[in-house]
Amino acid sequence: MEHIIVSNMMDCFDTHNIHCPQQHRFRSKHSCETQQFESELSDVLEQHAPLKERTCVCRPSKPWFSEDIVQLKRQSRKLERVWQKYPEKSNFEAFKTARTKYFDTIVEEKKHVVSEKMVSAKGNSKKLYSLVCELTGTKVENPLPDNVADTNFAEDFADSFMNKIEKIRQSLKDFPTHKLKRKNVPCISRFQELTTDEVSKLISELNTKSCELDALPTHLFKAYLNDLLPNFTKLVNLSLQQGVFPDRYKTAIVRPLLKKAGLELTLSNYRPVSNLSFLSKLIEKAVLLRLNSHVDAHNLLPKNQSAYRRFHSCESALHRLVNDILAGMERQEVTAIIAVDLSAAFDTVDHDIF
Repeated sequence: MEHIIVSNMMDCFDTHNIHCPQQHRFRSKHSCETQQFESELSDVLEQHAPLKERTCVCRPSKPWFSEDIVQLKRQSRKLERVWQKYPEKSNFEAFKTARTKYFDTIVEEKKHVVSEKMVSAKGNSKKLYSLVCELTGTKVENPLPDNVADTNFAEDFADSFMNKIEKIRQSLKDFPTHKLKRKNVPCISRFQELTTDEVSKLISELNTKSCELDALPTHLFKAYLNDLLPNFTKLVNLSLQQGVFPDRYKTAIVRPLLKKAGLELTLSNYRPVSNLSFLSKLIEKAVLLRLNSHVDAHNLLPKNQSAYRRFHSCESALHRLVNDILAGMERQEVTAIIAVDLSAAFDTVDHDIF
């Protein structure tokens, strides 16, 4: 059935023959392309795999519980039943040997799986933290305030997040505007289009996470990437050519998350986290790829900046900081550190200046 879905999708995705109004030609054409892509995808999916509700019992699978261990467990249970039916010493010894082998194999397989996960998380602190929480059984809880009615949750959180930005903007209104020293570097007149290989690489680097806004789960997009890749490439390049981000991809599902466990359950202690659709993240990655190429070509980033740069992280910033402090101590100098914590830094960016 999955092959039928893909073949039907490829028949429907003739994005070259879509006619849109001439008014706002660029934006309308791109919006029409994306709408056509998702509507045809939804129709084919509804035709061949309609949504059905089923009640499933979800049991967390153990990665180390392989088929060999399952066979050892069955053999141990079988010998246990033989010993219980015929309580002889030889039967007990056979059962005891099988049970010991079963337990020892589980321990060894656990060590092997955990070691592989630790190695794969090398250099990725977020992944390593998640692995530690998984092994220790730590559950991440996100309690919501009790004094807010369920029907008013969304409105109250939205007002809280928006009012916070407005207050920060008002407090900065009386400060003088900082004049930027502009470098004499070429501007980007237009983005260079991406090849199918570049788009394929970007998709492979994206996490296999799905959003309620997606027409298909992300794992299906990746499973049939070879068939859908020309369509993805066309949609991405249309956005880069016209300098337009599709309106339908500007929608996100915003969830409030408690900033830190143990904080008071007040609206100010929550931060908004947006869950974006797969194609919106793909277009963002494509723009970032081209911007980074331009920035690297003209050395526009400070030498010591570690944020938002490849092969840089908090670790590289801390290494540089510790190195500078130790070097100052060697020269018998006094080191002073000024740390600035900006609240809602990205939300308060003035887009007119930007």
